[in-house]
Amino acid sequence: MANELPERPGWVPFTAVLLLLVGFFSIVFAISTFADAAWLSDLKDGIGTSGLWISGIIDLVIAAGFFYAAYSLLQGGKFGFWFGLLFAGINAIKWFFLIFFNPMPALVFLAIDLLIIFGLAKSADYFDEYRRVGIGS
Repeated sequence: MANELPERPGWVPFTAVLLLLVGFFSIVFAISTFADAAWLSDLKDGIGTSGLWISGIIDLVIAAGFFYAAYSLLQGGKFGFWFGLLFAGINAIKWFFLIFFNPMPALVFLAIDLLIIFGLAKSADYFDEYRRVGIGS
């Protein structure tokens, strides 16, 4: 058959699970950042003056990107492929800058982000074939 769906490689669900895992941990880091922020305990300086809230918002945006990428990957979407690469790269850069402040979590998340990038790169042909059949976005 000409319109037969390609077989999904094992890297696609594995990468989607890793994206969900990092997304959930990004939410946990955002909550932790908001809870430890100095502007919550000292409101006399004004809201948002400590700069920690920016890190929390970045973590929430990264988490939303990871969740959408995981959903789109499991649907066979090429957009989720590129979105996953983009957000894994952004998260890797973020953790690279935090490696001297928090070395163990930084190394773990750098390794997970590199696994995500490797898994997506390894299964790039699947998304091209899925798009050729006419399914996925």
